[in-house]
Amino acid sequence: MIGTGGRDLKEEIGGLMMIQGIQALIGDPETEVLVLVSKLPAPPVEKKIYDLAAASQKPVVIAFIGGEIDKVLNKRLILGTFPWKFQYGESAFCRCVAFEEVD
Repeated sequence: MIGTGGRDLKEEIGGLMMIQGIQALIGDPETEVLVLVSKLPAPPVEKKIYDLAAASQKPVVIAFIGGEIDKVLNKRLILGTFPWKFQYGESAFCRCVAFEEVD
């Protein structure tokens, strides 16, 4: 696990630590799958990360948390969490999804 700090994905920082971490894990022979969980980056940084992930020979799972928050403000939501199943990942990551409640 590599932590990059809360400001790294801002446009002025450019995701430098995230990108270096991804490159290090891509080059690490012991790493089989990369899982990126983060708040939503600035759009230019997001593009850099997706481009780097797309060029990887290893599988990369990306979960950027956030997005179009304005669309769900003051609405009743149903939250679901879906664990990712992988070897030795018994208490690891899960994907959180918000569903708008429909009457």
